[in-house]
Amino acid sequence: MFGSLDVMNSLQRGLVELDGLARMGLIAGIKLYPGYQNFNPSDEKVFVIYELARKYHLPVMFHTGELHHCCPRGERHNGGGRCGEVCWIDNLGYLAEPQSIQRAAEVYPDVTFVFSHLGNPFFQQCRQVMRQCPNVYTDISGQFVSGTEEDTPEYREELGNELQRFMQLPGAADRIMFATDFPIQSYQDSVDLVGLMNLSEADHQKVMYQNAANLLGFG
Repeated sequence: MFGSLDVMNSLQRGLVELDGLARMGLIAGIKLYPGYQNFNPSDEKVFVIYELARKYHLPVMFHTGELHHCCPRGERHNGGGRCGEVCWIDNLGYLAEPQSIQRAAEVYPDVTFVFSHLGNPFFQQCRQVMRQCPNVYTDISGQFVSGTEEDTPEYREELGNELQRFMQLPGAADRIMFATDFPIQSYQDSVDLVGLMNLSEADHQKVMYQNAANLLGFG
Protein backbone atom coordinates (compact mmCIF):
# COMPACT_ATOMS: atom_id res chain seq x y z
CA MET A 1 0.00 0.00 0.00
CA PHE A 2 1.13 3.55 -0.81
CA GLY A 3 4.28 2.03 -2.31
CA SER A 4 4.69 4.08 -5.48
CA LEU A 5 5.14 7.76 -6.19
CA ASP A 6 2.04 7.74 -8.40
CA VAL A 7 -0.07 6.37 -5.56
CA MET A 8 1.32 8.92 -3.12
CA ASN A 9 0.60 11.75 -5.54
CA SER A 10 -2.91 10.43 -6.08
CA LEU A 11 -3.45 10.27 -2.32
CA GLN A 12 -2.24 13.84 -1.90
CA ARG A 13 -4.56 15.09 -4.66
CA GLY A 14 -7.43 13.24 -3.04
CA LEU A 15 -6.70 14.82 0.34
CA VAL A 16 -6.61 18.29 -1.17
CA GLU A 17 -9.96 17.69 -2.84
CA LEU A 18 -11.43 16.21 0.33
CA ASP A 19 -10.21 19.15 2.38
CA GLY A 20 -11.82 21.55 -0.06
CA LEU A 21 -15.16 19.75 0.01
CA ALA A 22 -15.14 19.63 3.81
CA ARG A 23 -14.14 23.29 4.12
CA MET A 24 -17.08 24.31 1.91
CA GLY A 25 -19.47 22.13 3.91
CA LEU A 26 -20.31 19.96 0.90
CA ILE A 27 -19.79 16.61 2.65
CA ALA A 28 -21.20 15.29 5.92
CA GLY A 29 -18.77 12.40 6.37
CA ILE A 30 -16.13 10.16 4.82
CA LYS A 31 -16.58 6.51 3.83
CA LEU A 32 -13.68 4.11 3.30
CA TYR A 33 -13.54 0.55 1.97
CA PRO A 34 -10.38 -1.05 3.46
CA GLY A 35 -10.83 -4.53 1.97
CA TYR A 36 -11.90 -3.40 -1.47
CA GLN A 37 -9.35 -0.59 -1.62
CA ASN A 38 -6.59 -2.79 -0.17
CA PHE A 39 -5.32 -0.74 2.75
CA ASN A 40 -4.96 -1.26 6.47
CA PRO A 41 -7.23 1.28 8.21
CA SER A 42 -4.89 1.39 11.22
CA ASP A 43 -1.80 2.09 9.12
CA GLU A 44 -0.35 5.42 10.23
CA LYS A 45 -0.20 6.51 6.59
CA VAL A 46 -3.99 6.65 6.64
CA PHE A 47 -4.09 8.84 9.73
CA VAL A 48 -4.03 11.99 7.58
CA ILE A 49 -7.64 11.18 6.69
CA TYR A 50 -8.62 10.92 10.34
CA GLU A 51 -6.77 14.18 11.03
CA LEU A 52 -8.90 15.82 8.37
CA ALA A 53 -12.04 14.27 9.84
CA ARG A 54 -11.11 15.62 13.26
CA LYS A 55 -10.40 19.06 11.84
CA TYR A 56 -13.86 19.32 10.25
CA HIS A 57 -15.76 17.22 12.80
CA LEU A 58 -16.69 14.59 10.22
CA PRO A 59 -17.56 10.95 11.01
CA VAL A 60 -15.55 8.26 9.21
CA MET A 61 -17.51 5.24 8.02
CA PHE A 62 -15.99 1.92 6.97
CA HIS A 63 -17.31 -1.06 5.11
CA THR A 64 -16.81 -3.79 7.69
CA GLY A 65 -17.51 -7.50 7.49
CA GLU A 66 -17.80 -9.77 4.52
CA LEU A 67 -16.40 -8.70 1.17
CA HIS A 68 -18.42 -9.52 -1.93
CA HIS A 69 -16.75 -11.06 -4.94
CA CYS A 70 -16.75 -9.48 -8.36
CA CYS A 71 -18.10 -12.71 -9.92
CA PRO A 72 -20.82 -15.17 -8.81
CA ARG A 73 -19.56 -18.23 -6.95
CA GLY A 74 -20.69 -20.60 -9.70
CA GLU A 75 -18.70 -18.73 -12.33
CA ARG A 76 -15.58 -18.72 -10.18
CA HIS A 77 -15.78 -22.44 -9.43
CA ASN A 78 -16.35 -23.22 -13.09
CA GLY A 79 -13.35 -21.16 -14.13
CA GLY A 80 -15.49 -18.58 -15.85
CA GLY A 81 -14.98 -15.73 -13.43
CA ARG A 82 -12.70 -12.80 -14.15
CA CYS A 83 -10.42 -13.74 -11.23
CA GLY A 84 -10.53 -17.51 -11.64
CA GLU A 85 -11.54 -19.83 -8.81
CA VAL A 86 -9.68 -17.76 -6.21
CA CYS A 87 -10.58 -14.08 -6.22
CA TRP A 88 -8.28 -11.30 -5.02
CA ILE A 89 -11.02 -10.49 -2.52
CA ASP A 90 -10.29 -13.75 -0.68
CA ASN A 91 -6.90 -12.43 0.39
CA LEU A 92 -8.09 -9.04 1.65
CA GLY A 93 -11.03 -9.88 3.89
CA TYR A 94 -9.04 -9.37 7.09
CA LEU A 95 -8.69 -5.65 6.27
CA ALA A 96 -12.45 -5.20 6.64
CA GLU A 97 -12.70 -6.95 10.00
CA PRO A 98 -13.57 -4.60 12.88
CA GLN A 99 -10.39 -5.45 14.78
CA SER A 100 -8.35 -3.99 11.91
CA ILE A 101 -9.78 -0.55 12.70
CA GLN A 102 -9.52 -0.68 16.48
CA ARG A 103 -6.10 0.96 16.77
CA ALA A 104 -7.22 3.90 14.64
CA ALA A 105 -10.31 4.35 16.83
CA GLU A 106 -8.11 4.31 19.93
CA VAL A 107 -5.64 6.83 18.52
CA TYR A 108 -8.49 9.18 17.53
CA PRO A 109 -11.01 9.03 20.39
CA ASP A 110 -12.44 12.40 19.34
CA VAL A 111 -13.33 11.14 15.84
CA THR A 112 -16.50 9.10 15.37
CA PHE A 113 -15.94 5.86 13.50
CA VAL A 114 -18.91 4.00 11.99
CA PHE A 115 -18.62 0.27 11.29
CA SER A 116 -21.21 -0.48 8.62
CA HIS A 117 -23.23 -3.71 8.59
CA LEU A 118 -22.62 -4.61 12.28
CA GLY A 119 -19.33 -6.07 11.02
CA ASN A 120 -21.35 -9.06 9.74
CA PRO A 121 -20.36 -11.89 10.18
CA PHE A 122 -17.79 -10.63 12.72
CA PHE A 123 -20.46 -9.51 15.18
CA GLN A 124 -18.44 -10.36 18.27
CA GLN A 125 -15.42 -8.46 16.97
CA CYS A 126 -17.58 -5.43 16.30
CA ARG A 127 -19.06 -5.53 19.78
CA GLN A 128 -15.64 -5.96 21.34
CA VAL A 129 -14.28 -2.86 19.59
CA MET A 130 -17.42 -0.89 20.46
CA ARG A 131 -17.07 -1.98 24.08
CA GLN A 132 -13.51 -0.65 24.22
CA CYS A 133 -14.02 2.41 22.01
CA PRO A 134 -17.05 4.58 22.84
CA ASN A 135 -16.41 6.60 19.66
CA VAL A 136 -17.35 3.60 17.47
CA TYR A 137 -20.88 3.38 16.07
CA THR A 138 -22.51 0.81 13.78
CA ASP A 139 -25.55 0.39 11.53
CA ILE A 140 -27.90 -2.46 10.60
CA SER A 141 -27.58 -2.23 6.83
CA GLY A 142 -26.83 -5.06 4.41
CA GLN A 143 -27.44 -8.06 6.67
CA PHE A 144 -28.82 -10.11 3.77
CA VAL A 145 -30.00 -9.71 0.19
CA SER A 146 -33.75 -9.21 0.39
CA GLY A 147 -35.91 -11.60 -1.57
CA THR A 148 -33.25 -14.31 -1.85
CA GLU A 149 -32.48 -17.61 -0.18
CA GLU A 150 -30.26 -15.70 2.27
CA ASP A 151 -33.33 -14.42 4.08
CA THR A 152 -34.76 -17.27 6.15
CA PRO A 153 -36.72 -17.31 9.43
CA GLU A 154 -33.75 -19.04 11.06
CA TYR A 155 -31.32 -16.36 9.93
CA ARG A 156 -33.63 -13.58 11.07
CA GLU A 157 -33.81 -15.22 14.47
CA GLU A 158 -30.01 -15.33 14.55
CA LEU A 159 -29.83 -11.65 13.61
CA GLY A 160 -32.35 -10.83 16.31
CA ASN A 161 -30.15 -12.54 18.89
CA GLU A 162 -27.09 -10.66 17.64
CA LEU A 163 -28.94 -7.35 17.78
CA GLN A 164 -30.00 -8.05 21.35
CA ARG A 165 -26.33 -8.61 22.23
CA PHE A 166 -25.46 -5.27 20.64
CA MET A 167 -28.11 -3.60 22.76
CA GLN A 168 -26.27 -4.75 25.88
CA LEU A 169 -23.27 -2.56 25.04
CA PRO A 170 -22.73 0.67 27.02
CA GLY A 171 -24.65 3.49 25.33
CA ALA A 172 -25.88 1.09 22.64
CA ALA A 173 -29.10 2.98 21.94
CA ASP A 174 -27.02 6.06 21.06
CA ARG A 175 -24.54 4.22 18.80
CA ILE A 176 -26.66 1.96 16.57
CA MET A 177 -28.28 3.42 13.47
CA PHE A 178 -30.94 2.47 10.98
CA ALA A 179 -29.65 1.89 7.46
CA THR A 180 -30.60 -0.30 4.50
CA ASP A 181 -27.91 -0.64 1.81
CA PHE A 182 -30.89 -0.58 -0.58
CA PRO A 183 -31.49 -2.34 -2.94
CA ILE A 184 -29.44 -5.08 -1.25
CA GLN A 185 -31.59 -4.93 1.86
CA SER A 186 -35.04 -3.43 1.42
CA TYR A 187 -36.44 -0.64 3.57
CA GLN A 188 -39.18 -2.90 4.92
CA ASP A 189 -36.72 -5.63 5.87
CA SER A 190 -34.56 -3.03 7.59
CA VAL A 191 -37.55 -1.77 9.57
CA ASP A 192 -38.31 -5.38 10.49
CA LEU A 193 -34.78 -5.79 11.85
CA VAL A 194 -35.28 -2.81 14.12
CA GLY A 195 -38.42 -4.52 15.37
CA LEU A 196 -36.27 -7.43 16.55
CA MET A 197 -34.40 -5.10 18.90
CA ASN A 198 -37.35 -4.66 21.31
CA LEU A 199 -36.67 -0.96 21.75
CA SER A 200 -38.45 1.53 23.95
CA GLU A 201 -40.14 4.38 22.12
CA ALA A 202 -37.31 6.76 23.01
CA ASP A 203 -34.61 4.33 21.85
CA HIS A 204 -36.61 3.55 18.72
CA GLN A 205 -36.50 7.22 17.74
CA LYS A 206 -32.76 7.29 18.35
CA VAL A 207 -32.02 4.25 16.20
CA MET A 208 -34.42 5.13 13.40
CA TYR A 209 -33.34 8.74 12.97
CA GLN A 210 -31.85 10.78 15.78
CA ASN A 211 -28.46 9.06 16.09
CA ALA A 212 -27.72 9.51 12.39
CA ALA A 213 -29.10 13.05 12.38
CA ASN A 214 -26.86 14.02 15.28
CA LEU A 215 -23.83 12.36 13.70
CA LEU A 216 -24.33 14.11 10.36
CA GLY A 217 -25.20 17.46 11.88
CA PHE A 218 -28.87 17.33 10.95
CA GLY A 219 -30.14 17.16 14.52
